[in-house]
Amino acid sequence: MKKKISLDLDNLSPENCRKLDNIYFRSQKNFLSVLDTIFKQTNGDRKWFFSSLFGRDHQQSKLYLNLCYLKLIDEIQKKNKIETLSVENSALKNTILSRYPEINVKVRNEYFKFFSNLLKIFYNLIVNLIFILNLALAKSKVRKNKIISQKKIILIETFFLKNMFKNNQYFGGKYPSAILEKIDKKTKDKVFLCPTILINRPLKKYIRIAEKSYKNYVFFFDFLNLKDYFKSLFNFFYLGRIKKKDIYFNSYKINFLISREKILNTFSQSTFVANINYYFFKRLQENDVDLELVIDWYENQVIDRGFNLGKNTFFPNTKSKGYMGYVADFDGVQHFKPSILEKKTDLLPNEINVIGKNIKKKVKVFCKSIKISTAPAFRNQYLFSSNNYKKQRKTKKKIILIILNGTVKEEKNISNILRIIQKKFSQNNYLFRVRPHRISNLKEMGNLVFEIDKNNFQKSLSESDLVISGGSTASVEAVIFGKKVILIGNNNEFTVNPLRSFAGKDLYKVCYSPSEYEKAIKLYLNKGRNRIKKKSNLGKHLLKNYFERTTVNKCISFLR
Repeated sequence: MKKKISLDLDNLSPENCRKLDNIYFRSQKNFLSVLDTIFKQTNGDRKWFFSSLFGRDHQQSKLYLNLCYLKLIDEIQKKNKIETLSVENSALKNTILSRYPEINVKVRNEYFKFFSNLLKIFYNLIVNLIFILNLALAKSKVRKNKIISQKKIILIETFFLKNMFKNNQYFGGKYPSAILEKIDKKTKDKVFLCPTILINRPLKKYIRIAEKSYKNYVFFFDFLNLKDYFKSLFNFFYLGRIKKKDIYFNSYKINFLISREKILNTFSQSTFVANINYYFFKRLQENDVDLELVIDWYENQVIDRGFNLGKNTFFPNTKSKGYMGYVADFDGVQHFKPSILEKKTDLLPNEINVIGKNIKKKVKVFCKSIKISTAPAFRNQYLFSSNNYKKQRKTKKKIILIILNGTVKEEKNISNILRIIQKKFSQNNYLFRVRPHRISNLKEMGNLVFEIDKNNFQKSLSESDLVISGGSTASVEAVIFGKKVILIGNNNEFTVNPLRSFAGKDLYKVCYSPSEYEKAIKLYLNKGRNRIKKKSNLGKHLLKNYFERTTVNKCISFLR
């Protein structure tokens, strides 16, 4: 007889979290088939791919996650009888009830979420209108004419984020700076940085600060007009509707979930930026701007698709490269792996550059015909210095370094965990050291006892005994430094794990509950036989296969 259970998709047990991760990992090809089917029901406009509906980004779209929930429910229902089920939205509720009418499905704060989502759509509209105003006010005809008169421009995408500006300095050009240091003046004069603007406030001050560090910039808003902004903002009116034809995933009819995703994307700023990226290249062409090479900081997100479709449409003979300057969970995070449909619709750069040779096959898993080359790991060159691995510290306490990534959800999660487990570790023997992200809000950690880490990153790693981190490159760097890692597990969706494919399971653990964290910390720190020492063969393997050294010749090659 099946056991009767209640299930809350917002607070899964560690066992069900691991099941969900497995489902998320193994169902990606099925999801690509679903997206192919959806696109066939549209008018065929490639700007559909600027929507989160086709984005495959787990942070911007919950469509795939909701489909994985359906599979999870099927798996649990085989061995148990779900009596009550708590879900996040009405579309998921209706989809589940179509197969399991006997389950009592409840939507958490249903009416509040309905009105909250409605308000969010109007809020996005206001935000975008303010954004348009700030862009229009920052427009410069002088800068525009400078670009028009320039010959053989090498365009490199970078970013303007508020946290990249501090003490009248711009800290967002780390990887372009590493390139510029290695090239001659003649080539440097052709390099123009093209910032994707993610600051919604008056921009002239930020432009002045950025131009102190480097003189050559191309700002997209110098070329756009009001019609471009209007068409970008109201893009969904031009796209029309998806045909009213039933679409299935794992035998579930999922039209409710598709409609929900499409509605929630209304006035999305990412979609808006994708569209203005597209029109930016249209205006560059109309002004006869001479582009020799275009380099996109490439994550295959919707803003990248607008950038690359614009380049491919209006500058088809200009070479473009997508630079993936990071090590990430390439096996798990699906939007890092372009699809055949995305290639067919001209959404990709001509060539993708990754920072390690073993990453190539991971990026090509869905589309074998992509051209992929290696390029220097401009942001990670310190890893090649043996001096960084020397352990120098003053305290005898065991140091647990907690690396925050700036996402509210993850930081709240780790704060709640630490509140429970910290009292199990004596302050006389253990030091919890928190390394905040530039956009971290440490108020969530107000009641905790910890030291804020202000060291440079390599010193932070060399001093630590154990690292607790989310799914960023930092966890990979920690393993290279000979540290064991605890990855912050997500208890209601996919857990990003960049270590899953190239670090042995004895080097890290994914933890979901306070008891798992406590057990892992004690295992890694309190038992001598489990302590990890830096193994040169492991570090050399990771560096050789996942991080490319920077040389003058490689920089020159990167700009060709």
